[in-house]
Amino acid sequence: MGETWRCIPHARDPTTVDAMQFLDRAGVGVWRKAAASGLGFAMLIAACSAGSSEPEAAPSSPPEAGAPPESEVAAPSTPDEALERFVAAWNALDAQEMAALVEGGQSGAEGDIAAFWGELEVAGADVVIGDIGVRDGNTQSWSLDVTMELDRLGEWSYPTEVQVTQNADRWDVVWSTATLHPALIEGRRVQRLRLWPERGELLARDGTALRTDVAVVDVGLEPQRIEDQDQTLAALSALVDVDADDVETSLNAPGVQPDWFVPVKQLRKEEYEALAPALTNVPGVVTKEGTDRLGPTDGYAAQMLGATGPITAEQLQQWGEPYDASSIVGRSGLELTYEAELAGTPTGEIRLLDADGQLISVLQRFAGVPPQNVQVTIDKAAQAAAEATLDGVSQPAALVAIDAVTGEVRAMVSRPADEFGRASGGSYPPGSTFKTITASAYLDTGATPATSVQCPAEVNAGGFVFSNAGGAALGTVSLQTAYAASCNTAFVNVSEELSNEQLISAAEVFGFGVDYRTGVTTVGGAVPTPVDAAERGAAAIGQGRVTASPLHMASVAAAVSSGTWRAPVLVLEPQPESAAPSTALDPAIAGSLRDMMRAVVTSGTGTAAASAGGDISGKTGSAEFGDDDPPQTHAWFIGYRDGLAVAVLVEGGGGGGRVAAPLAAAFYSALDS
Repeated sequence: MGETWRCIPHARDPTTVDAMQFLDRAGVGVWRKAAASGLGFAMLIAACSAGSSEPEAAPSSPPEAGAPPESEVAAPSTPDEALERFVAAWNALDAQEMAALVEGGQSGAEGDIAAFWGELEVAGADVVIGDIGVRDGNTQSWSLDVTMELDRLGEWSYPTEVQVTQNADRWDVVWSTATLHPALIEGRRVQRLRLWPERGELLARDGTALRTDVAVVDVGLEPQRIEDQDQTLAALSALVDVDADDVETSLNAPGVQPDWFVPVKQLRKEEYEALAPALTNVPGVVTKEGTDRLGPTDGYAAQMLGATGPITAEQLQQWGEPYDASSIVGRSGLELTYEAELAGTPTGEIRLLDADGQLISVLQRFAGVPPQNVQVTIDKAAQAAAEATLDGVSQPAALVAIDAVTGEVRAMVSRPADEFGRASGGSYPPGSTFKTITASAYLDTGATPATSVQCPAEVNAGGFVFSNAGGAALGTVSLQTAYAASCNTAFVNVSEELSNEQLISAAEVFGFGVDYRTGVTTVGGAVPTPVDAAERGAAAIGQGRVTASPLHMASVAAAVSSGTWRAPVLVLEPQPESAAPSTALDPAIAGSLRDMMRAVVTSGTGTAAASAGGDISGKTGSAEFGDDDPPQTHAWFIGYRDGLAVAVLVEGGGGGGRVAAPLAAAFYSALDS
């Protein structure tokens, strides 16, 4: 009795709907996909009688596509059953099953349901049966509480009503699109809208935008218009300074069509207008005008502020909703770090439209989260001065300026602008700028700037011979003189009087070893424990395994100026969750270091910094790196004037006094102009 048997007719009457089946479940006959007329049933019985006297067992293998199903579930025999199965199918988002429970097997019901869910982008449903309504003859109604989970928008809850009616020995749902939502009558339909708000801005410390909307022209190529690709690429390289190989790669990328716009370079409108006469004569060049949020100059604070662009597959997988493949997001710098605050979340509406597509009403609004602006510590004048200072530097370089009292970053520039943010994220041997820390450790033992030290041409420490630039030898001089002249051998000799613990302890006062965050990729300072006297000697002059970023060395100069080391701060609002603790310098030591740094500029290796005027104090550095013989050197200068500390680095620049100190002077001079 529990098995399912079927009787398949030998012939099919044209008046029947689909293949007819008679199912016997536990002795109960169920008619599914009924014949269009009573004749169909008679044909079915006749067909069964003409066949084998034994019922045909269902095959064990799956039927072919389009063949009748092996079995049919019995039709609802009570109104409660019809309702519960309909609601269960809705919760399972099974439009086919919902339509199968509709009166008369309406084929349009499945399409109505699929269209409704598809437009809304329904991800889930929670439909709960409510109160029972008044029964009218063979029809019974219930209220439903519907909650639909809409992909990347949220939940939409509303009440509706469903009716079931009795047809012979079964109960069916009375179909109407109003069952899906009570407003869906007379050909009405819903429309889903989802809109990201305008992205928040990155603001300077004075509250003004660091980037503004600027008219731009995107220069590109349309492949089918190119006559001679080599000539076109050569012309573009000369006119707009692009790499011909990169453009060729873009043109030959998989899927590029002949009529596509292949972007080459974005130009400010005034830049384009100056080049337009020449560009328009290059076959294949096409342009698009628009606006973009840009700084006052090309590459302005590029690595710090960061960039936006289409979301990557990795970001989409990591972040999930409310993002989708079309989202524009932060890709680097502060734009990436503060993506959630700057982007907010989309607003949305579910609209009711009439048959002509005209708006009737808004059924639901999704408020979203408004974007926030991010305010940073950057001073526009200081940033402009720093940008201008490095504009003429051909080698990779960085400049950082910090308010000595607060630790707030006032300017930060890395060059080239299209490379990594070396100002905060670069890790370099600090060279002789680290002698500030070694001098602090020595002063902490009771020495003073007047304490005599030896500055020979060479000194052997732990079997390694250290020397001075140019083989200079000063003999017996004061600590201050050795510092001002940047005598390597004197500080290697000083290291012989210091323990590892004393040197590292002094470095920790200046934030070495402290893990702090600024909102962009940040490297602090590191002083690994020396393994022997030779390595301690190297550490004392900022070589060996000692490393620091320009940002961190600017914080060292700021600490001398103010008397307290503070972790650099870049973001004001929203306030960082936590900040690294500050460390006070011994007032006597801080005073001695100030005297010594002033002597560097007045009479030592940093006199080139004095050209800016004012009481500039500082320390030069020439940090060896690489395996060349003689080794190359990075040019360093750290210093301060009027409470504004600075660090300048030029990779492979050579002598700090000759290369970096003049750049520091240029920065301060630009601030004065």
